[in-house]
Amino acid sequence: MEVSNTTDKDSELGLQLTNVEIPRDITEQVLRLDSINTIKEIDSLKMLIELQLESYFALLKSQDVTMESNLITSDGFPRSDIDVLQIRLVRKNIIMLQNDLKKVLDKSYILLNKHFEELNLKNSATKNSNTTSSSNSNPDTIESKIPFSFINELITNGPMDKAGANLNDKIIKFGSINVTNHQNLKNLQLEVLKYEDKTLNLTIERDGSIMELILIPTRNWNGRGLLGCRIQQL
Repeated sequence: MEVSNTTDKDSELGLQLTNVEIPRDITEQVLRLDSINTIKEIDSLKMLIELQLESYFALLKSQDVTMESNLITSDGFPRSDIDVLQIRLVRKNIIMLQNDLKKVLDKSYILLNKHFEELNLKNSATKNSNTTSSSNSNPDTIESKIPFSFINELITNGPMDKAGANLNDKIIKFGSINVTNHQNLKNLQLEVLKYEDKTLNLTIERDGSIMELILIPTRNWNGRGLLGCRIQQL
C-alpha cells in the first residue's frame, strides 16, 4: 500500500513537471533562430512564445503568487499552501522565454527593416518610372483622402483607445501605410511591429471629418496585442 502511494505521488509529480516544460517546438525554433529569414516565421514564433508566457503567468495566478512572491515561510521552510517546485520551474521558464522573446523581437526588427528598405527601393523605382503620370494625377492628394480599413472592435484603455480612436473610425493613413500599399493589411501589421513603443501618426475619418491621432503600439497594458483593437479592410 505504501509503495502504491509513492508511485501515485511520483506520477503526479511527473505530470506537474511535464505541464510546465517549455514546448519542444518553441525551443527548436529558438535554437535555429539565425536561419529564420521570413517575417511570417518570426511572427509565428513570437506568438507561440507570448501564448506560452500567458499560460505560465496564468499558472502562477492560479496559485496566487507572482514572480516576486516568497516561497518559504519566516522559519525557512517551503510554503505548504502552494506547489513550490512547480512555481520555481515556471518562474525559471518565464525568465528563459522572456530572454528568447527579446532575441526574437531583435530578429524581427532586422527583418522588418530589410523589408521596408526593399519596399522603399521598389516604390522609388516605380515613382521614377511614372514621374509624368504621378505629377498630373497628384496621388498624394488622392491617398490622403481614401480610407482603406476601419476599427470594428475597440478595447477600453488599450493603445488605440488611448490614442483617441473610436469604434468604426476609418483609417486613411497608418504611419507610412495607405490605400496604395497596405497589401490586404499585411503591411499594416508590419508597421505596428516596426513602431512598437514608438509614436506613429494615424489619419482617420470620423463622421465625414479627417482627424490626426498619435498612436503608440505597445504591450504595456492589461490586454493582448499591441493595439487593443481589431482592424478590418474596407
